[in-house]
Amino acid sequence: MQKKKNILIVTRDFSKEVSTRFERIIMIPVKGMAENLRGLSVDQILAPKKMNTNEQEWFNESIFPLAINGHSKNMKITYY
Repeated sequence: MQKKKNILIVTRDFSKEVSTRFERIIMIPVKGMAENLRGLSVDQILAPKKMNTNEQEWFNESIFPLAINGHSKNMKITYY
């Protein structure tokens, strides 16, 4: 059985979790509650290209460590 790929999407204003056969997609709003993501192994992160200073600080403190601590050697942060 293939392991599900975890994809984290940082959104502007809503949160949702969608699970398919091969992927688990977690959407979290900027400045959202990232505490429940601690310990989660993330394979890919998608984030907004333009964030204000507060949003960028939150991203650096809460989300960026998931990329550093990720077990995948091919970790990607894609800005949209």
